[in-house]
Amino acid sequence: MTIYSALNNFIHSFSGSFIFQLIVCFFLGASAVLSFSPFQIENLIIFSLAIFFQFIYSSKNIKHAALLGLFFGIGFMGFGVSWIYISIEKFGGVSPSLAFIFTILFILFISIYFSIFGGAVKLIGRNNKKPFVMIFIIPSLWFLIELARGLFFTGFPWLSIGYSQINSTISSFAPIIGVYGVGFVIAFIAASLTLWKKIWPVLLVLSIWLISHGLSFTNWTEPMEEKINVAIVQGNIEQSKKWEPTLFFRNLQLYLDLTKNLSGSDVIVWPETA
Repeated sequence: MTIYSALNNFIHSFSGSFIFQLIVCFFLGASAVLSFSPFQIENLIIFSLAIFFQFIYSSKNIKHAALLGLFFGIGFMGFGVSWIYISIEKFGGVSPSLAFIFTILFILFISIYFSIFGGAVKLIGRNNKKPFVMIFIIPSLWFLIELARGLFFTGFPWLSIGYSQINSTISSFAPIIGVYGVGFVIAFIAASLTLWKKIWPVLLVLSIWLISHGLSFTNWTEPMEEKINVAIVQGNIEQSKKWEPTLFFRNLQLYLDLTKNLSGSDVIVWPETA
């Protein structure tokens, strides 16, 4: 709590500068990526979101809140999905300049979800007190926005914040409420930290941790009595040749030949691009 208190005081000292807030939100989004693999600094995203939520709540109007959300999204997606450039340029056969433009446009498009989140929080929560906004409105809207991002326009569920806790105690909720539910829990904890001066939000966060710790001892699976034989087919086809039209039937024949030798298997798994 001492760390968050210091950060909160630092934010308020620059609260009059909207440009500063936009820059900070960008870096908050970028730093949140470090909570995912391979860095796996799980708690960092909670503190990043806590400060981000505080900025949105303290923003002057809906427009400012939406812009803060946009810059957070640009930082979050810009650093988190920059690999898209490699896919477009190296394996998509697109020139480096066009690949860069497409990547930027894609990041801006996905960041609109975060902008909608910021604007919606300010719109819905402007006539409500801070505890209600932080405990109910922000976690609920975050859940809905992440769900929308994973479903609409074919969906882009990458960097759903629940995945950042795969090795933490909070992941114990995953078998019950799924990755979006875990994201809701993370947003709830982060929002609760902005109320650190009150004792009951601290008790809520502690209760969540205790429940998740208790669930970690639950065994959600059990072995089957009957064993099955599973085989995995891997053609090891180079990326540059995987989508070559002239090699389509050769690649297909390779997988068929490898599969013929596995007739005794109950389940045969091919790669998704095969």
